Amino acid sequence: MIVSILLMLYAVFMYPWLVPMVGEWKGLDGVASLMLGHFLLLIGAIILFIASFFTEKEVKKADRLVN
Repeated sequence: MIVSILLMLYAVFMYPWLVPMVGEWKGLDGVASLMLGHFLLLIGAIILFIASFFTEKEVKKADRLVN
């Protein structure tokens, strides 16, 4: 769950800082690819966050069975 939150924060807050740097390299194509990459990272983080709610119970059950 912590990893998904960190990925969401990275995808949202690093985009504005990276746009000027990438914009100088390739122009609009660089910014568009950066936007697509951060959007996919954000979507993946949201899916990971949702999945962590469903798998947390299974991990706790597995720990109890081992002990």
